[in-house]
Amino acid sequence: MIAVADSGSTKSDWLFFDARKETAVETGGINPIVQNEKEMEAQLEPLGKINTESVKAVYFYGAGCSSPEYNSKVASVLARYFPNAEIHVAHDLLGAARALYDAEPIIACILGTGSNSCYYDGKNILEKVPALGYILGDEGSGAHIGKALLRMYFYHLADDRLCSKFEQWLGLSKVQIFDKIYRSPSPNRFLASLAVFASENRTHPYINDLLHNVFRQFVNYHVKCFENAADVPVSFV
Repeated sequence: MIAVADSGSTKSDWLFFDARKETAVETGGINPIVQNEKEMEAQLEPLGKINTESVKAVYFYGAGCSSPEYNSKVASVLARYFPNAEIHVAHDLLGAARALYDAEPIIACILGTGSNSCYYDGKNILEKVPALGYILGDEGSGAHIGKALLRMYFYHLADDRLCSKFEQWLGLSKVQIFDKIYRSPSPNRFLASLAVFASENRTHPYINDLLHNVFRQFVNYHVKCFENAADVPVSFV
């Protein structure tokens, strides 16, 4: 059996397959930049329903898997679940690029909990700007949208009706919000979860402008940075 995983910071989609059947499993997200090995291992508990000892190869494409050091940490965690498998860990950008590629060069983009982009010619990946994470970067991502919504709420940037609607939807006090951002192990997940409110209220003029602004920033920083951005397809996952 072979396993292929596409992992962001919030969730991981797994596909296990052999000549007879395919099995899809969802686990929590793994990101070695913001999680230690114990936290990463805890995300994999749903794999208990799979006979992992029968897996011979694992191809894991993950957020934050951008250096040998980070990849080694992820591989170490995966090896505990797949003792008989050859483990391959690569950046989620490579997985996205391979999934989106269709015989011609593209700019492959990821918009999820975080964000990233690269130019891919079918063989090689070119990253023009670094992925800075949810504190310094991740323009256009769910975490970026979440931060913008919280600023809207705390700074009263929108009308009272929208701010009250967000407060009721969120159902958290200021202290609870701060705890989730500054004390929880995965503040980026919490921030990204707030993007649901933006989606549900995207026709509101303020939210519409907010979304245009965050996506414009993504294009400016992560698409226009490529010299041939106007000449090749720009694709998203």
